[in-house]
Amino acid sequence: MHITARCFPEGTKGVSQHAVTAAIGYKIASGEWKLEGNYAHGKSNSTNEKYNIWSAGTAYEYPLSNRTLVYLYGGYGKANKLLNTGSYRSTFNSWTLCSGISHSF
Repeated sequence: MHITARCFPEGTKGVSQHAVTAAIGYKIASGEWKLEGNYAHGKSNSTNEKYNIWSAGTAYEYPLSNRTLVYLYGGYGKANKLLNTGSYRSTFNSWTLCSGISHSF
């Protein structure tokens, strides 16, 4: 399991926030299943408006060879308070689904 925590000092631009990320992977049927989660809360330095945001996702990676793999990913993210208003609303409250192939040279 991997956990990361960050603290950004308060300044005159942008935001001040605290964030944490956790992820875990497990071998299944010659591939790897992964699960991750993220959470952050903070405030705008210019307006002092608060916000929080979270996301969770899962992926499966299956190697076709030593340098090629196929993957599937699905996740959801949601924001509250400041980030759930105006033009931010559709950006931070959404589902993500994708699949693909990756090859290393």
